[in-house]
Amino acid sequence: MKLQENCNDNLKRKLSEVATALEDDYEVEFDLITTGSLTNSAFQDYATFQEQIAKSDDFTATIHLVDNEELKRRYNLALDKENPSISHSIQLDSNKYLQLDIAGTRAILAALPIKDCLNLPGIKDSTLFQKNVRQSLGLSNPVNKEGCN
Repeated sequence: MKLQENCNDNLKRKLSEVATALEDDYEVEFDLITTGSLTNSAFQDYATFQEQIAKSDDFTATIHLVDNEELKRRYNLALDKENPSISHSIQLDSNKYLQLDIAGTRAILAALPIKDCLNLPGIKDSTLFQKNVRQSLGLSNPVNKEGCN
């Protein structure tokens, strides 16, 4: 509550948008991503944080450890899935995007209102992120089940 009372207007607006998303049954999931292995101390901190999140009655969230082995596993799983085909047009304001050439590939970096992003095809059903190796595979997945114990 203190954060909402004392923050700037931009953060107040963002917190309101997050609250609306949570009311619309969006879930909060944290991924702790590392390309190495956690030390014993770091793993204990992760477990403690996971336990505190699980006990919270006023904030529902999950946290997943995504280490090098899990990244490889998710990448291999993603290779087995078909890429979705999405066709969508967005009108960009002329002063709110930057066109780049990265290693011979044309790219555009654009600032979009979050409400426009939420209307992109593939957002609500997650098909847009199907190939994202950092995406959670759900609690029925053996790795995620193990992390919850």
